[in-house]
Parts: sequence; C-alpha cells; structure tokens
Amino acid sequence: MKKKYLLKSLLFLVIIFGIIFFYVYYESNRNRDLDRNLLETAISYHNNKITNRHYLIIIDYRLSVFAKRLWLYDLNTRKTIINCQVAHAICSGLLFANKYSNEENSKLSCFGRFVTKEAYPGKYGYSMRVEGLDDSNSNTMKRAIVFHPLVDIYITGIRIPVSIFPYSFGCFAIRKNQLSEIISKTRNGTLVYVKENK
Repeated sequence: MKKKYLLKSLLFLVIIFGIIFFYVYYESNRNRDLDRNLLETAISYHNNKITNRHYLIIIDYRLSVFAKRLWLYDLNTRKTIINCQVAHAICSGLLFANKYSNEENSKLSCFGRFVTKEAYPGKYGYSMRVEGLDDSNSNTMKRAIVFHPLVDIYITGIRIPVSIFPYSFGCFAIRKNQLSEIISKTRNGTLVYVKENK
C-alpha cells in the first residue's frame, strides 16, 4: 500500500514538472507580436530627452517572466528587430511582476518611461545605464537599475541556469548575445517604455 502511494506521488510529480517544463519551453521560444496600442502609447511619450528616435525598447510586464516580453523596435522600418525575454526582480513575483518600488534597496522592479544612457563594462558584463523619467522610477540611477546580461546563479555551489531562473534584483537582465545588439543600437538617448502588470 505504501509502495503504491509512493508510485502515485512520483507520477504526480513527474506530470507537474512536465507541465512546468512544457510551459517554460513554450513561452521562452514563442515569438510575440508587439501590442499596437502599447507601441502607439510609447511613441507618444517622446520628449526632448529622447535623442535617438530611430529605435524604441518596450517591455510588457503583463506577460510572464518566461515570455518574450521585450521588443526592440525600429521606428524607421516599423519592424521588430528583437523580441526576447527580460528578467524582473525576484521579489516582485515569481511569474509576473506584481510589486514595484522606486525606493533604494527595495530590490523590486519599477516601471514607466526611461531614457538610455551610456554603455559600460559592468559586474556581469557589457551593460547600459538608464535614467527614469517618471515619478514611478525617478530613483533609477540611485538604485543602479541598468540593462545587464542574465547570468547563472549558484546556490550552495549548485548552478541554477538562467533558463529556469530568469530573475534579477530590479535590473533589466537579458541574455548576453541579445543584449549586445540592443545596447549597440540604443545607448545614449533611446526611449524605454515599461508597462506595469495591471
């Protein structure tokens, strides 16, 4: 009887982990069309701090952390160049970024309008600073919220790959090969629009 119960429990766990694996794989590989309303809203936010009007970065936190929810959009050709995953703060939520903050040391994500600043060699690799343009993100530079590469983490010596742990402490973390192209096209003056989950 005990053996039968253990086998049922094991089968249940295998099914659950199988569903989770399928969900993560499907979400992380599915290309998504950019929401046109979101695009038009972002474009309307251009102001005199936005000096690079060739490109636009849009992040949609209404989608899960495993979804391709960042778009690098070419405003001249009206086409998406890159559609990829981007991390949110682990403390903001497991699947969705539901909690936000503008406070230093909160380790939560923030949202709103940003403008890209300079690129630099950061702790995790080639990175890019951003400046917040709204009340919801005015402390972005004080908080050192930046674009940086996603990196594997180690817990008690065990490597946890970014494919199953795509989180940050508030920064916009992206896979290294995609981030390099994004930075090369958008540093110093491009609008970043982050839509909160509501």
